[in-house]
Amino acid sequence: MRNESTNEKAGTGTSTSAGASAGSGARPFELGFFTRNDKGTLHALGIMPMERRSLEAAAEPLPLEKTALTAAESAILKAVPHWLRSELEGLFLSPPASMGGVEEVRFRVGSPVQLLFAHGEAILPQLPFFTALEAERMLAAVCENSMYAKETELEKGCVSMQGGVRVGLCGTPEVQNGRIVRFLKVCAFNFRVPRERLGCAEKLMCRLTRGGLPKSFVIAAPPGVGKTTFLRDCARCFSNGIGLEKAFKTAVIDERYELAGGPEGGLNVGKRTDVMSGISKCEALPFLIRNMSPQVVITEELNGKQELEAVEDAARCGVAVVSSIHAGSLRELKHRPGLRTLFDSETVKPLFLKRERNEFRLVDALEPAAVLESRSC
Repeated sequence: MRNESTNEKAGTGTSTSAGASAGSGARPFELGFFTRNDKGTLHALGIMPMERRSLEAAAEPLPLEKTALTAAESAILKAVPHWLRSELEGLFLSPPASMGGVEEVRFRVGSPVQLLFAHGEAILPQLPFFTALEAERMLAAVCENSMYAKETELEKGCVSMQGGVRVGLCGTPEVQNGRIVRFLKVCAFNFRVPRERLGCAEKLMCRLTRGGLPKSFVIAAPPGVGKTTFLRDCARCFSNGIGLEKAFKTAVIDERYELAGGPEGGLNVGKRTDVMSGISKCEALPFLIRNMSPQVVITEELNGKQELEAVEDAARCGVAVVSSIHAGSLRELKHRPGLRTLFDSETVKPLFLKRERNEFRLVDALEPAAVLESRSC
């Protein structure tokens, strides 16, 4: 049974924890701040799980340790301070069994590092707190020492890195004519670690077709549910004909280098997939339709009336578009400008994406009681 006590000092953002004893006869081996014994019990220092529960009750076997880092993980390690690299590499290769893989690494000036896992989080007060000087160095590393080359991305508050990593920025921006032109000071970074979950969409692919042909859908969910992961596997399945009667010519609009992992790829989006990276959906959709004749287009995070209209135009041209949007309820969806008109036209259908542990399911947004289960069709 996991025993843990956590005390936080108000206003300091620090915490201390005491892990349970490994027990008599156990042979613990260490992985950074995490210690596992030969019975599979995990003890952690500085861990504050979102779900406090017994590991024995979870009855989850330890996953096989990875033998190599992904391109995304390697890119992150190059950008973070040297005092975190060995610990973070260990967590990338062998994360805690009950918490899943690392999904986000967050830095805030004057605060300890925060790690977000699939099923929990960890604050690491034992390590040095992040400093303003390290923030300057991190921004230079993230931009590959060329702020000018990343100017367009910096205006949007996020920078892409190799392997599909997206780094969110927060701080003091310079605003001109109502838009951010650059950051005067960056004090917080959020490294989002792309995760391939091959097969996570396979059992739901038939829900994205009608009469054996792909149809247009907007996948809605709050941040962090896994919309990008799900869409990436949808592209792979459409392209390779997995879970479907046949394969389809597929295109991916990878505006922020998250779906396919950047211009050089690196993430599996299928063998019949054409990728356009670093270009807006409004520009990419008509270009792809004219020049690449896709049968289905995968893109993410629709934002604004123009993008919604571009999706509707593509759907009316006979091209299925599967995209995503941030929303947690039907009420939120209806209050997004342009969405009501889009859904009323019945050209594009809204679906909610739900995740329970490692399983995705789809819910008809217009008929919430109609759950499209994650089982074979």
